Amino acid sequence: MESVYAEQALRLYQELADSPVLYGLDCGASDKPEAVRLRQAWQPARWEWSSVDVNDVSAGIYTDKYKCRVGELTGETDFDFVLCVSVLEHWKQCEDDAESILGALHNALSDKGVIVLTVPVGVAMEFDDFEQFNAVELGGTLAERFHILDERFWLWNGDNWENCRAEDTEGAVYGMTNQARCAAAVGGWVLARKG
Repeated sequence: MESVYAEQALRLYQELADSPVLYGLDCGASDKPEAVRLRQAWQPARWEWSSVDVNDVSAGIYTDKYKCRVGELTGETDFDFVLCVSVLEHWKQCEDDAESILGALHNALSDKGVIVLTVPVGVAMEFDDFEQFNAVELGGTLAERFHILDERFWLWNGDNWENCRAEDTEGAVYGMTNQARCAAAVGGWVLARKG
């Protein structure tokens, strides 16, 4: 459902964009390149994709490949569309931190750019290699730095993902709620740059 959410945002952004070339950034693209997964959604338009990851990125669609932590992304970046799908929660694996990542992504956006961000939500807790966020608290943090254009939440009911409110996710625990094998609840945001 995260890729579907990202695809919907991507298609809408393309429809509203007034530029002949769009510049995208795919975060965490070494082992799960989201831009490649969404290729059918963006191929009709002219995109220049870049990637950022601490590991080598092998997919051939990326013009620029930044081999660094997302939080260390600097330089001449001015992206129209940033995919940060199931990446922020893994900051510990890369010895990064969530605040640095959000700051770097804010700085990487063009004035009209947007970020699609998805993370597991529920009970705020850190596991060995990732973090699960409280949806309400993370929403507040995001609102301090970004304009929230859209936010959605999904809860695994044991068979399917159901739309829900942020408050409905508060008791979810990764891999332990409603027969979930992975995230029991997910939050998704489309964010625009403030200031």
